[in-house]
Amino acid sequence: AQWLAQTDSPSPSAKLRAIEQLGEIGATEENLARLIEISQDVHQELSYRKQAIEALGELADIAGSEALVTLLRTAESASIRESAVDALAKGSSEGAVVPALTLASRRDSNPVVRASALYALRHHDREAALRIARQVLRRAPDYHATVHSAAVRVLSSEGTSADVGRVLNAVRPNQPLRFRHAAAWAGRGMVLRLEKEQPDLDVVEQFARAIEPMLNDLSQRTRETGVSVLGSVGDDQSIRALREFMQHETIESLRERAQKAIDSIREGRDDEQPEDSEVIDRINALEDRVEELQR
Repeated sequence: AQWLAQTDSPSPSAKLRAIEQLGEIGATEENLARLIEISQDVHQELSYRKQAIEALGELADIAGSEALVTLLRTAESASIRESAVDALAKGSSEGAVVPALTLASRRDSNPVVRASALYALRHHDREAALRIARQVLRRAPDYHATVHSAAVRVLSSEGTSADVGRVLNAVRPNQPLRFRHAAAWAGRGMVLRLEKEQPDLDVVEQFARAIEPMLNDLSQRTRETGVSVLGSVGDDQSIRALREFMQHETIESLRERAQKAIDSIREGRDDEQPEDSEVIDRINALEDRVEELQR
């Protein structure tokens, strides 16, 4: 009762805290009703609505999921729809969750929402997510390649050996820079996973050959990605490519990273690198910031 009452507090921090607590103390009828009310109230501050949506996701209740589906289908704010997608990724697959995420991944007007829905869908329906990801990758990406980046992330965790060619194509030099970076990190995760699942495949070697041309790219960030990824998937041929890279690279920090990649290959692949999705998110945030500074 205390937390319910506090959701009407004039203090923003107290109100946010109360909404958060409603998502932690259990899916009572009163808690659900209040969270749903806040999440759907267009007169509430966006931060309150998003906190209520997150709390509904934590509760993972059917009634809460139905409210989140409604928001995903009807909310005018793309930010609210994206929050609903993130919350639905945490809950069950019952009811209209899978159809709603499927529809959003295909038809939402906002590419960020489409991308988030596609990535969330893999938690509920792996085959549907793979099917849509493969369809996305048949089309040419735009500059930001938001949905295409989500598609290769789906392949990273769910793809099969039949998807290797799609990832190899995605890291080609003619692809948009963001998509190429996302594909490099997602492909790293996919081929290392496939190598463990099917040791007779030579997918890691194929992927290393596709990544090595990144070392010669004019973009510093692309060269950085190539060096880092080769530290995980490289072989003797990659060591030769990295040594040649060190001879002509003018940025000292990159030469040092190349030497670390060589050491990693010699010692056995580096399994301590961060999750591919985390790397992709950090790269995209960095590139957004660089573009802002260049304007």
